[in-house]
Amino acid sequence: KPNEIKPIYGKTTTAIILFITIYWLVISFPIVFVLMKEYFSFENVHVAWSLLFPLIGLVFFVFFIRSFLKNLKFGKSKLVLDEECSLGGVLLGKVSISKTISPNAGFTISLKCTDTFSTGGSNNRTSSTITLHKDFKRTKPSLSFIKNNITEIPVYFDIPEDKPASGGGSQGHASWSITIEADVKGVDYSNEFVIPVKNNIFWKSKKINIEKYSEMFLDVDDKLMTSNLSHPSLKIKEKNGEILFSISLGSLNDKFKLVFLTIGWNSLSFFFLIYGCMKMIIPLILVGLLTSSIGCLIFYICLVALFSKIKIHLSKTKLKAWNGPIPMFIYWIKMKVLVNYEDIKKFQVKKIGSSRNFSYNFNIIKKDGSEVALMKYVNADQDLLLKTLEQNLNNYLQKENDE
Repeated sequence: KPNEIKPIYGKTTTAIILFITIYWLVISFPIVFVLMKEYFSFENVHVAWSLLFPLIGLVFFVFFIRSFLKNLKFGKSKLVLDEECSLGGVLLGKVSISKTISPNAGFTISLKCTDTFSTGGSNNRTSSTITLHKDFKRTKPSLSFIKNNITEIPVYFDIPEDKPASGGGSQGHASWSITIEADVKGVDYSNEFVIPVKNNIFWKSKKINIEKYSEMFLDVDDKLMTSNLSHPSLKIKEKNGEILFSISLGSLNDKFKLVFLTIGWNSLSFFFLIYGCMKMIIPLILVGLLTSSIGCLIFYICLVALFSKIKIHLSKTKLKAWNGPIPMFIYWIKMKVLVNYEDIKKFQVKKIGSSRNFSYNFNIIKKDGSEVALMKYVNADQDLLLKTLEQNLNNYLQKENDE
């Protein structure tokens, strides 16, 4: 059907990854076995480089497992447009998922326009991609989009008139896409769809109820953006009039990527270092030392993401915030923040930066008008987490003040 769009990464992609994985492993393992058996020795240690080939095959295998589990868990997805998209018009439609999904934090839907262009001559030609337009919406967590055992998420965006159509741009490589994501238990849901946007400004749309669509999405600048006071990264414990918030860092998908990067980077860097020391190759030893030092930093970040949490404890006497058990020297929060309860007026999420490149601070507003930053420069995609935390803390203050 002309208005049905399949995702970029579906079952076909999974099948291609499986084919590449089998082909690569079938060829590389016998070669490595022969080389290591016949030629490996301490005088000929460079033969161990051949071990990189099956390691690359294992990388393909990990990607296949991840892609297979996503297809198994979420089934088929498709984007169904109500009508053709054109500049100056409105993108209307729905993403249909063949399995039921009810994420606690709702769905995040992004519209993006990119332009790919080449620079340089025939001998040093390079390709670059820039983002010309980006917009995103998040569905209200309290709404359910499950109908007849399938999930249908509404899609609604205004398409700007001053951007290039699909196939336009500086060198005819402009592209428009819709990305939909959701944090769910286990493997997170994510899919991307390339949409055709035409150049004609004439837009023959049927009349639509804009309010009907806008009511389904959150306003990221609205303090009371949701009545659902839960978030998958936030755990709350309340006991004896005191409340403890525990915030985990990043989604399971982000942690998977970080673990994979840590193992791959450090394996390669230590190989450079050990091989360089055995052969006394000074440049290779220096490369090994440099990459190993960077690898230690990546390993530290990985440990922080896996095991550390930000904790905020609020009682009738004081607010205490800290992180651990592994200290987060390079993350959102200071090592320790302590504020007297009687000095706190409210908690507030504050947007900082420009309209296109921004982040958030999570501040304590004191009764004397001063501000204390609990968390700084939090990524824009963590808006719902911060708003949920803001609501819960302010509700606790309101409850205690009423009593």
